[in-house]
Amino acid sequence: MVNQLPAGWQNCIFGDIASVRNGCAFKSKNFKKAKELNSDVPLVKQSQLVDNRVDLGSAVYLPYEFMEANPNYVLRKGDILIGMSGSIGKLCYYEHEFESLQNQRTGKVEIFAKNHLNSKFLGLYLSNIEQELIKRAKGMGIQNISGKDIEALPFLLPPLNEQKRIVAKIEQLFSELDNGIAALKTAREQLKVYRQAVLKHAFEGKLTAKWREENADKLETPEQLLARIQQERDARHQQQLENWKVAVKEWESLGKEGKSPPRPKQPKKLISHYTKDENLPDSWEVVPLEALISFGPTNGWSPKAVGEVTNTKAITLTATTSGKFDSSQFKYIDARIPKHSSLWLTRNDILVQRGNTIEYVGVPALYSGEDNKFIYPDLIMKIQTVDSIATQYVVHAMSMSRSRNFLRERAVGAAGSMPKINQQTLSSLPIYICSEPEQIKIVELLEEKLSLADSAIHEIDLQLSKAETLRQSILKRAFSGKLVPQDPSDEPASELLARIKAEKDQQKQSTKKSVTKRDHKKKRTKING
Repeated sequence: MVNQLPAGWQNCIFGDIASVRNGCAFKSKNFKKAKELNSDVPLVKQSQLVDNRVDLGSAVYLPYEFMEANPNYVLRKGDILIGMSGSIGKLCYYEHEFESLQNQRTGKVEIFAKNHLNSKFLGLYLSNIEQELIKRAKGMGIQNISGKDIEALPFLLPPLNEQKRIVAKIEQLFSELDNGIAALKTAREQLKVYRQAVLKHAFEGKLTAKWREENADKLETPEQLLARIQQERDARHQQQLENWKVAVKEWESLGKEGKSPPRPKQPKKLISHYTKDENLPDSWEVVPLEALISFGPTNGWSPKAVGEVTNTKAITLTATTSGKFDSSQFKYIDARIPKHSSLWLTRNDILVQRGNTIEYVGVPALYSGEDNKFIYPDLIMKIQTVDSIATQYVVHAMSMSRSRNFLRERAVGAAGSMPKINQQTLSSLPIYICSEPEQIKIVELLEEKLSLADSAIHEIDLQLSKAETLRQSILKRAFSGKLVPQDPSDEPASELLARIKAEKDQQKQSTKKSVTKRDHKKKRTKING
């Protein structure tokens, strides 16, 4: 069944009302990383298309004469840009007061007969077809789309006055929606602040102050706790050595395929090299994370993913970015991993993001899946704690702002590369510890308080997702003629389209005459010469 065309609307293609012109392939040898006074002009590449604006913060520059030599690729305030490679369909408005140059694969939308069309309406239309453009993209690896492909898109043209009414209605609805989204995001940030305040309170010993008074007979001295931890680390190391020997034999029997099992490290003598915070309770101590580790830190392994289902699954980096383990984020790999290999994850392993954006580097998460079901990637480190330290207690301690900032400040990476932390940095992370019964009580209280905040944050995220769905629904209704009523007194879009075509043809004729006249002049000059 064919949908009925709204009254006054006209079927056409996008190329009937606008063209999409590709940019120029400027040579990188002419690029400058910094602007020299007023003599250079910025170049708008794909990487400058951020959200709905052109961000020139990381732009390269070209000498000013390149703009004079390439007038067709000059960008001015009000121009509409669209991504044609990589960031396909990304729509941006050029709002800078100064001019820039248009690089290859950055498309510029040029509207025919601008006085007959509403540019905001067309901009909203283009922002609504990103997924359709992605479907039409071509190429292996980096996808591309041509200007002709965009121009070939079917387009429903409303009367000009209805275009204006649609834009006004969308702006009204989007404004209300944006206000609601802003309120939700503010609430989410407040919950995150509350979460950090609760963690800080817990690891300063204030959350369990009353509990300590009532359970003084259950508290160990710091010396007793550290001595017990050392004994457990030594005993655990011996067991790990035996497991490692078995894993090596299995690896050798498999033809030494893949990564060899790493030999467990001899635990160092347990000493605290951090000065104890004078505000901490007497029964608490400050130690480096390595003092609490019975295994690790070790990096994982990242073999290539395969397209078919295999017997070996490797979690991806996204499986732990939220601070919670997500078992749906994995890839299949074609590799046989020894049964006793430490690459396999076991319940209560702590997984730490070794490399990611600065926001996520160092994020810890507790593995809650089945034993020996997944291996972990190279950009994640795994640690296991001694029995005297509650694993979830360590995860909470590592989630504090103080711990997160400690790791962020020590992340390294070349300009433009991924920030990373190494095993030594992670091992040196200061952790505030207390006796085992108090750890258990702290985890209990934190789970109670933080679960409420986490549930509220999850609900906000759902509402934000619904808001984005609603935004798309508004656009869909707008471009199918269902957002505002039609007005019989409006000039039909068929007449509007005819006038646009006439002006487009007249412009082509003028351009053709101008080129012909210029060619004749060149010929006369050549003959006279």
